[in-house]
Amino acid sequence: TALWAGGSGWFIYGQGSDLYLAGARGGAPAQKLLPRPETAADPLLWVSGQGLIYRAANNEGMAQLRLLPLAGVPAVTPTAQAASPEVTATVTPAAPVTVTLTAIHMLDAQMGWGMANPVRVLRTTDGGQTWQDVTPVEITASSRDVTVANTNSYFRDALHAWLAVPNGDGNHLRIYRTSDGGQSWQSADIEPEGMGAQFSFIDDQHGWLLLHQGVAAGSEAVTVLGTADGGATWQALNSANPQNTQAGALPFGGDKSGIAFSDLQTGWVTGAEPVDGLVYLYVTHDGGRTWQPQKVDMPKGFEKAQTGAQPPVFSSPQDGLLPVVLWQEQTAIVLYRTQDGGATWTAGEPFSAPEVGLMACPERAPGLAWVIYSSGKEIGTTKDGGATWQKVTPQPALQDAYIQLDALDAQHAWIVGEGALLRTQDGGQTWERIEPSLAR
Repeated sequence: TALWAGGSGWFIYGQGSDLYLAGARGGAPAQKLLPRPETAADPLLWVSGQGLIYRAANNEGMAQLRLLPLAGVPAVTPTAQAASPEVTATVTPAAPVTVTLTAIHMLDAQMGWGMANPVRVLRTTDGGQTWQDVTPVEITASSRDVTVANTNSYFRDALHAWLAVPNGDGNHLRIYRTSDGGQSWQSADIEPEGMGAQFSFIDDQHGWLLLHQGVAAGSEAVTVLGTADGGATWQALNSANPQNTQAGALPFGGDKSGIAFSDLQTGWVTGAEPVDGLVYLYVTHDGGRTWQPQKVDMPKGFEKAQTGAQPPVFSSPQDGLLPVVLWQEQTAIVLYRTQDGGATWTAGEPFSAPEVGLMACPERAPGLAWVIYSSGKEIGTTKDGGATWQKVTPQPALQDAYIQLDALDAQHAWIVGEGALLRTQDGGQTWERIEPSLAR
């Protein structure tokens, strides 16, 4: 029951012995009004947590409600009047603002980062249920066509993240960086032209960027850049293009899929090339300045397969997994494992799948990987770097169109689907559907 109401949309209601100020249209939560004993001589005088005094006075039989400011606080709400002390008002809670995720990176079972379209950088602290928008203000206020399709992100930990976004001239990227969990961002434009990139950081200061600069039939131009100041400045280290014939240059041939470093000197560029029996893998031992091909043996039964390699994932400077898709008469995935910092790579058992969908190798779980068939009917997991695989049949079968798989450990994983987020906490046997929303 409303005790005081007015055309401005505000009203006061009683609950027990307390009074509350609320908005008839919902939105902000109701505020409890606290009495001021030192001014008890006034007819009614209440103070809210927002620092405004609410004074109710009798004006020739008409009930009148006014907001008066405290010292230094401007009045912001107009006079409100009640025609009757028995006016009934219903406060409808505001509906949650849903968000369509395009990618996530969970750091533990509760905390993680996410991306949404148009480009929004998000953070969650409740396992993906609600998300806080921490997008750089320059991006949200821009009229540039900035979408997830032309943006790349890298989330290292709870504080450090990087974004590569078109800077507006159609030819260059702007790199945004944060060291406080997205509360503030700094940016720097990089000089070489390019419109796509992947990051690799070994700490919060030392990182590399693979800049994509154009493709031809089975070939791609790229430049490798490095930073030693967290991304404030970037230096070009090597480039792959038809004009660069220097020894140690990355080859122009092959489509490049990404870059990964295990320490200050050692890193890899991966990709695919239409050549039988070859894993596209180039290694550097001088921080990215020169590159050489690194040969790995094809797994038994797939000696003539064509391959697509993804950047290796290291759980420590010594222990890493190199995911490779094999195309022959059947499709399979094989994990190459290193336990000597990438000096040698040993192929595991190929995991045959008629329809490979999504794959994830958690950074914090040595030897662990997840694979989901694109049909959603089966999930494959390994805990020993691909030496053996276990199959899980989710009940019911996963039905959504999937975009990304993010795995934390052997029990916890998330699937980003079109319009939904799925989460498992039992190794993929059952999946909970989450409707992500923005924190209010």
